[in-house]
Amino acid sequence: MRTLLALIFLLAPPAAAQDHVQLSNGDRLTGKVRSMAGGQLIFVSEVLGELKMDMSLITDLQTAAAVRLLDDKGELVVRRVERIETGALILGGDGDKEPSRMLLDRLTGINPSEPGAVWTASVSAGFSLLTGNTDRRAASVAADAQRRTDEDRLSASASWDYAEDKDEEAWDLTQRRLGGDFQYDYFLNETSYLLATTRAESDTRADIELRYTIGGGHGLQWVDSDRWKFSTEIGVNFFHEAFRSDAPDNSYLAARMASNLTWNFNDRIKFLQSAEIYPSIEQAEDLYTKLDSRMRISLGEAMFSQFQWVFDYDNTPSPGLDRQDHRFLIQIGWEF
Repeated sequence: MRTLLALIFLLAPPAAAQDHVQLSNGDRLTGKVRSMAGGQLIFVSEVLGELKMDMSLITDLQTAAAVRLLDDKGELVVRRVERIETGALILGGDGDKEPSRMLLDRLTGINPSEPGAVWTASVSAGFSLLTGNTDRRAASVAADAQRRTDEDRLSASASWDYAEDKDEEAWDLTQRRLGGDFQYDYFLNETSYLLATTRAESDTRADIELRYTIGGGHGLQWVDSDRWKFSTEIGVNFFHEAFRSDAPDNSYLAARMASNLTWNFNDRIKFLQSAEIYPSIEQAEDLYTKLDSRMRISLGEAMFSQFQWVFDYDNTPSPGLDRQDHRFLIQIGWEF
């Protein structure tokens, strides 16, 4: 009989790993975290069944498996919760993802029943005015938006820059630039996606009436963690430049190589960089490159300050103009 009982014990499936919740009164519950919304956690206890409790009463939380965590910016993170510590969820390092933390004040949902599309957006603006020995006025506005689902991603951005300097009695235009871009990504799996992209811009001082590109390609999401995001893209685009002067238009078929980097240095500092290069397939001398680098510092729950450097290189500019353009911008913005 003892041999039979021992055999049954050995062959029996192991008990499923359980989640744990500890309340402010010292009670510790074992069971399963089902979901959280509106500050209310739904927890299924082994003994008491389904319970609803206020997150403010929970002093510790541990999940046996990864759960979907939604923050106040609409970003969805799939991680295992190890514990609560100093007002933050401590998230386990699962797979190639490093351990990290999420502030409880930013947590808006756990295992949302219908994640659907997640939208994120930001808008920033800067303004300067100088009077006296130097008379100058300048303004800049930029906006970015992204819609993300499990299957696809839509990204769009727009920017406007304007500046004038006063020489004696007349104002001289020194910057007037308007641009925008749009990209659609369709994910084949977690790391690989097909893309369609287009960009259009004008730049008065660079003699650009209209510069636009349109095309498609393939991208790889090499890293997509809480701290790092990095992707590369390659494809073919039609590239066109129409000048404000009498210079002839310039159009050609170009390869497109691009990269996108996001580095969350900590909870307050973020570095973003996008790079694109368009080498002509038809003529070796035609080459256009754009690099956009931003350092963003959080000033509060949604407000941030931003230093931006934008570098443009056109190997075949309008006659008599420089190949290189640098823009340095300091802005205040908001994230949604």
